[in-house]
Amino acid sequence: EEPQRPALPEPPSASLEDAKEERWDGEPRACYCPWQRLFARSLDMALYDTVLNLAWLIAFRDQSLIRIQTVPFADILWSMGLLALALALEPLWLHFWGWTPGKWLFGLKLRDEDGTRLSLAQGWERSRRVAWEGCGWNIPIWNLWRMWQGRTAGLEGQDCPWDYEEGYRYAKVERRMSGWMFVAA
Repeated sequence: EEPQRPALPEPPSASLEDAKEERWDGEPRACYCPWQRLFARSLDMALYDTVLNLAWLIAFRDQSLIRIQTVPFADILWSMGLLALALALEPLWLHFWGWTPGKWLFGLKLRDEDGTRLSLAQGWERSRRVAWEGCGWNIPIWNLWRMWQGRTAGLEGQDCPWDYEEGYRYAKVERRMSGWMFVAA
């Protein structure tokens, strides 16, 4: 039986001064905002998709990628490639800066239980668990099931298992991106 997950922290009070007083290892505490995390992940995946598309165009010097995506299962393989690229790059982002580009734009930084950036091993393990437990490696039907379970847990006030089990927390830095900027990105 899966152990009971701790409840998410309550959102900070409406007053900015009160929110600044709620500290976590010298950093302002962030409220749990699943939408920020979802949009940050979406921006990261769009960035990885752009990198893969550019690499494909440079390697093959044509737009054959458009024709290949009409081949059965090509989209599934492409999305698995995106997750593999995320698995390779996110540990580096998290170790050296404590954020990915999407997290940075949304003013989130990920810290371990001591309030420090994740080690490369911690970042890799977290990214692996996100790819498997969060995205189901984009395997049809399985990925929908995994995402539904994550949604259900979030609605019950629980954090993602790849974060709460290791004691990782998001520290909110500052808001860098408004809603219209997200739409533009």
